[in-house]
Amino acid sequence: MNLRFTPRAWEKLYLYIRLAEGEVGGLGSVVPDRDGFLMVDCFLIDQQATDVDTMLDPEALSRFLVGYAAGGDDPGDLRLWWHSHAREQVFWSMDDEHTIDNFGGELLVALVGNFAGKFLARMDRFEPKRETEGWLNLEPPGPQPSVDGAAAVDAKADLQSCVRVLTRRTNKPWTDAGMPHRHD
Repeated sequence: MNLRFTPRAWEKLYLYIRLAEGEVGGLGSVVPDRDGFLMVDCFLIDQQATDVDTMLDPEALSRFLVGYAAGGDDPGDLRLWWHSHAREQVFWSMDDEHTIDNFGGELLVALVGNFAGKFLARMDRFEPKRETEGWLNLEPPGPQPSVDGAAAVDAKADLQSCVRVLTRRTNKPWTDAGMPHRHD
């Protein structure tokens, strides 16, 4: 199965992950596609983040969901959870597995990326029984977006507005040797 992206969803996702100070996460709207799913839009929700974790604000998430539905959009399309591992490799951590297991609904597309532009995606089904159905091949609509320009300015403003960065000291090693700093 594949995960494709609209150009705007890809641009927002890539820039949010690449330009964040540490980890960052959000939701995405997806629709079934010919060979998997199409990510139609990417949403950044108020959250607290460090260099190694992020937590969406539950009240902000509730406000977002109410506003999304009130705007005439189908909350059932919000079946994609995305987040970053900042400078770490892309993999499914125990925290990620916990988040996926507790997402609920019929299915979830989960995506993790990092500053180096690496991504990993999967699809989990919850009904009629809980199972990870498989890994998804990512099909971006084009090259990685530029970290300069109007879209990057907008992404930086969104990050500034929505992500409360908590400074944390850690001895956790970076596991992706040679990974560029987010501003490179």
